[in-house]
Amino acid sequence: MTAREPMPPFVHKIVAGRQLEMLRTAAGLTQEQVADACGWSQTKVVNVEQGAIRVRPDDLERLLGVLRPDDEQRRRIHEHVEAGRAPIPKSDLRWRFKGDALRKVVEMERSAAVMSSHSSMFVPGLLQTEAYMRHHFLAFRPALEEAEIERLTSLRLQRQRVLDNTDQEFVFSIDQAALARMGNMPGANEQLLHLLQADERPNVSLLFVPFAHGYYRGQEAQYSIFQYDADPTIHFVYVERYDGREVVSDPKHVAGVLDLWEEQRAAGLKAHEATPFLRFLSGASRS
Repeated sequence: MTAREPMPPFVHKIVAGRQLEMLRTAAGLTQEQVADACGWSQTKVVNVEQGAIRVRPDDLERLLGVLRPDDEQRRRIHEHVEAGRAPIPKSDLRWRFKGDALRKVVEMERSAAVMSSHSSMFVPGLLQTEAYMRHHFLAFRPALEEAEIERLTSLRLQRQRVLDNTDQEFVFSIDQAALARMGNMPGANEQLLHLLQADERPNVSLLFVPFAHGYYRGQEAQYSIFQYDADPTIHFVYVERYDGREVVSDPKHVAGVLDLWEEQRAAGLKAHEATPFLRFLSGASRS
C-alpha cells in the first residue's frame, strides 16, 4: 500500500490564483480596480487569478499590498506560489508522455484526493488488462509500430499503480456500451473478471449503466474529474474527444461537468448491484 504524491506545481498555481481571487472579492474590488492599483493590465490580473502565469516575487508583493491579507493568508499564498515554481525532475513519469494535457493527467492520477471518471466507449485505462490494452493499440490508425505498442502498454501499466494508493478514491462510471464493444475480443472475459477484482479494492468504486436504464444526459461523454482538497477545493476536468485532449479548470465549466457527473451517478446501478451485473456479463461472454 502506498500514498498519493504531493500536489503538482500547476495545481499549486491554480490554488494560489483562487485564493487571490477570494481576497479580491472579499475586499470588494474588481479586477479592473486591482489592475489600476498595481499598474497592470486587467488581462494580467485575470491570468494571475487563473493560475495561467507565474507570479514574480515583486508582482506578488505589489498585489498583496493591494489585497491586504492577514498573516496566515499571506503565508499560504506564498507557499502555493513558491510550490508552483518548482521544476519537475526529468526522470518523472510525466515526461514519458506526449502533450501537456496527458502529462497533467498522469500527475493528477497520482496526487488527486478523488478521481471520478465516466466512460461509454471503452474500459478506463486504469482498469484495463494488458490484453485489452494491446487490442486497443492495434486498432489505432495509422497503425502503430510494435515498439510503440510495447512502450504505450508499459506506460499504461505503470499508471495503474496509482490504484494501490489507499488514500486516494477512484470512482468509475462505465456504460454497458463500453463493455459490449469488446464483443468476441480475445481476453474479454478476463477483462470482466479484472473489473470484478478492481471493485473489491477499498478505494475503488465501479458504477455501471446498463442498456436497460435507457437514455441519460451525456451518456456519450468521456471525461475524468480530479478533486484536490485544498482551500478552496479545486476540481479539474480532463476531456477526451476525437480531435484532441484538454484539461479544464474554469469554475463555470467544471460546475457543469460536476452536475452532469451527479446525474450519471444516479443513472447507474447501485454499488451492491455492480458485482452481480459483472458476473452476469462474464457468464454471457463465455456462452
